[in-house]
Amino acid sequence: MGARQRMRERIQDGLYVVPGVYDALTARLAEEAGFKTVYVDSCGISGHFLAEPDIDSLSFEQLRLHVEQIALSTKLEMIVDFPDGYGMMPIVARHARILQLLQVSGIVMDDRIIDRFVKRQIYAPVKDMVHKLTNVREICHSTVLIARTDVFREQGLEAAIDRIKAYRDAGADITLIEGLSSVEQLKAISALPWPQALHIKSKQDSPPFGFADLGRFGFSLALFSDFASRMAMKTLQIAYKTVFSQGDARLLTDEMIDEEERERLLRYSGSRGLVISRAPM
Repeated sequence: MGARQRMRERIQDGLYVVPGVYDALTARLAEEAGFKTVYVDSCGISGHFLAEPDIDSLSFEQLRLHVEQIALSTKLEMIVDFPDGYGMMPIVARHARILQLLQVSGIVMDDRIIDRFVKRQIYAPVKDMVHKLTNVREICHSTVLIARTDVFREQGLEAAIDRIKAYRDAGADITLIEGLSSVEQLKAISALPWPQALHIKSKQDSPPFGFADLGRFGFSLALFSDFASRMAMKTLQIAYKTVFSQGDARLLTDEMIDEEERERLLRYSGSRGLVISRAPM
């Protein structure tokens, strides 16, 4: 059974919840928690790998390396953040072929593009986004294609719906409108006759409902993308400040994962027989 069919079956059972990860270790932690699919978040990778926002900073090659490592380190299916395809056609087509070869389960494309003169995000014309989606659909025939629009906050719900209808016609399996929050908005989108996804972020940026409630609205997929990144940043921020101010890292011993669990997570047991040697200086 292909990834596209598996995803279709999973979303038929109600809201399918997928956590965001930004490296192989966060993916492994999600897998151990019981998740079968993860969302490889380009923003999280850019933040933790480059310490920069995902505004024309992360390259496709850097994203690909993370995808490959997650594939090597886990048995998870992956939905990969593939914002604008990292270029223009035919570069996008080449990147899509690589993701198809890596057998990712799904990709998320959106209509934000970067104005490289002023480093800000603008919106791609609908025809340009449709052209990309049509080509990616032809290449990634066994991959779930999720199309996202970000125009809602600036152009309103009607404009956002017009876009996702066009994206659906271009081959998207699932569509996503970023920024929905009210009951009326959720009902209007969930009434559309094809699967809808939601992007869950902070309390301020997400619908004020838990996953069970969102499932009852009729949504098929929930991506909580920046959870791991923000949790890690906050935890380490507090830890470093505490150590610097108190002058003693031992104060946080009880808050850290113990050495045995760390070695288990990093699969030390499979490396015990290795002999590490250093080349002469």
